[in-house]
Amino acid sequence: MSMKLKTKGLMKLQANEASRGFTLIEIMVAVSIFAIVAVIATGALVTASNVNRKAQAIKTAIDNLNFAIDSMVLNLGDGSKYHCITSGNVNPNWLPTYNDTNTCVDGGEAIAFNFGTCSGPGTSCDKVIYNYNNIDGSIQAWRQSSGGSFVEVTAPEVKIDNFKVYVYGIGTEASRALLVIGGHVNDNTNTAFNLETTIYARL
Repeated sequence: MSMKLKTKGLMKLQANEASRGFTLIEIMVAVSIFAIVAVIATGALVTASNVNRKAQAIKTAIDNLNFAIDSMVLNLGDGSKYHCITSGNVNPNWLPTYNDTNTCVDGGEAIAFNFGTCSGPGTSCDKVIYNYNNIDGSIQAWRQSSGGSFVEVTAPEVKIDNFKVYVYGIGTEASRALLVIGGHVNDNTNTAFNLETTIYARL
C-alpha cells in the first residue's frame, strides 16, 4: 500500500514540474542572448556593406585614373621637347617658350610638349599641355588641334589633391618625365590614392 502511494506521489510531482513552463528570469536571459546576437550580426552586416562600398569606390577611382593616365602616357610617349611649367599659372594659349625644353628636378605644375611626328624642319607639330586645376581638383588637357581649350581628363568623383611634374634631361634634351599624382575618391569613404609613372620622350 505504501509503495503505491509513493509511486503516485512521485508521478504527480513529475507531472507538475513538466507543466510548469519557463520562469521570467529564463525568458529575460533568452531575450538578452538573442539581442546580443542580433546586435553582433547587424554590426557585421554594416561592416561588410562599408567594405564593399569602399572597394567599389577604389575600383571606380583606379579605373578612371588608369584610363586617364594611360592616355597621358601614350601621348607623352609619342611626344618630344618636354617643357616643365613652373610659373604657377598655365597660360591658356601656347607660349613661344613652350617650344623649348625645360627641365625641373624640383617639380612643376604642368607639362607642355610637341605631339606627333613633324614632317620636316620648320614644320609645326601639334601642341599639348597637361595641367592641374586646383579649384575643382582635376587634371586638364589642352590640345592645339582640338581648338586650344582645357578639358578635364579625370572624372568628377575623383578629386586630385596633388599633381607634380618632374622633367629630367641633359642639356637641351628633356627626355624623361615623372608624374606624381595624389588624391581621393569624392564620397563618404574618402579613399586616398597615390600614383607615380615615368615616361620617356620619343627622340
